[in-house]
Order: sequence, then C-alpha cells, then structure tokens
Amino acid sequence: MAKKNSQNPEIVSGQALIIGASSDMAQAMSRLLASEGWNLVLAGRNTRDLRDQCSDLSIRYSIRAELLTIDLMDSNLRKKLASLDGIPELAICFAGIMLNEDDARSDADVAD
Repeated sequence: MAKKNSQNPEIVSGQALIIGASSDMAQAMSRLLASEGWNLVLAGRNTRDLRDQCSDLSIRYSIRAELLTIDLMDSNLRKKLASLDGIPELAICFAGIMLNEDDARSDADVAD
C-alpha cells in the first residue's frame, strides 16, 4: 500500500504520475525516478509498451509501477485520473500535440 501524506491524506507520498510515459524522455525520467525509489503510474495510450515498462521497472528497481491507459483528448480522462488510489506526489507530462512541421515553419501563428 502506498504511503499517504500526513499533511494531506489524499496525496500519495513517493508516487509519481508520468503522462505520455512511452516517449523516450519520459522513459528516461521513469528510470531516474525508479532508481531513486519512487513508485510510478505510467500513463499513456500505448498499453502494450507501458505494460512492458511497468514490468521492467518493477523488477529492475524493486518499485511498484502501474499502468493507466489514457488519452488526453478523451472526455473520460477526469474519471480515469480519479480512479487512482489518491493523488500522486509528483506529476510530469511528456504528452503534447504534434503540429504539421511544414506549416509551423511557414506560418508564425501556427508555430505559436
């Protein structure tokens, strides 16, 4: 069971939520946090890859890693996040929207 924060019992101490967890940068951050003893919730759309990451991190670093399949554009996102057992102490988002690179290079409004 995760340790609850004494000042705010809704916060799960030592747990980090990584959104967009299948990206290379997110994977590097997940390994760093796991090596420091953080328990992880890996969130994203690629369930198979994230399941493999959870398994690897759990075995390699002796931490608890769980999967949360989400899409930031999903109207049920709030419900899925509310299904977590408390609020993670740390949340990092590596997800974003990929623009058309050619449009962004030629149109400053698109790039902004």
